[in-house]
Amino acid sequence: MGANASTLLDDDITEIVASSSFSKDEIEQLYSRFQKLDRNGSGTIDASEFLMIPELAMNPLVPRIVQLFDGVNFKEFVRLLSAFGKNAPREARIDFLFRFYDVDGDGVVSEADVNSIFRLLVGENLDDATLRRIVRQAMLDFGAGLEALDGGDESEELNGCSVQCRPLTREDFCRKLQNVELDRILQISV
Repeated sequence: MGANASTLLDDDITEIVASSSFSKDEIEQLYSRFQKLDRNGSGTIDASEFLMIPELAMNPLVPRIVQLFDGVNFKEFVRLLSAFGKNAPREARIDFLFRFYDVDGDGVVSEADVNSIFRLLVGENLDDATLRRIVRQAMLDFGAGLEALDGGDESEELNGCSVQCRPLTREDFCRKLQNVELDRILQISV
């Protein structure tokens, strides 16, 4: 970034403002916070530095959040946070949510992806079979259909056929979230 990792130049700010949902003042505030998080001065935030954020300490989803932010530089940090800006476009919010739920990064949200997220939320309070039923119902409620399989641990029997939920595409996400006020749910103040 600019001349060195500790300096944010006007050209950098202009570029970042143009590609994010944040104002110049917000970018400068985020940069100050980023520098405080980057305790070793590497120009990136690693998992241990990210875990120093007090607001995340009690969040059960912190392992997934850390996966998304681990090793990011300032521009990547802003790009990820941009989905939470007050002026973020709806598409950016949906992209972030989709990426959050697509744990394995294969471009779809599968039962296994949702199971990973739900497991973080419930910890060991539910057995695997109960959690699998809850995830299956959530996937069906979200609009996933069932598809026949050759079998496997994740499948269940339905009328003598092994089935699992069809993975959700980004288009499925968009369709299902079309009436959800994401700007009220996904927003941070800088």
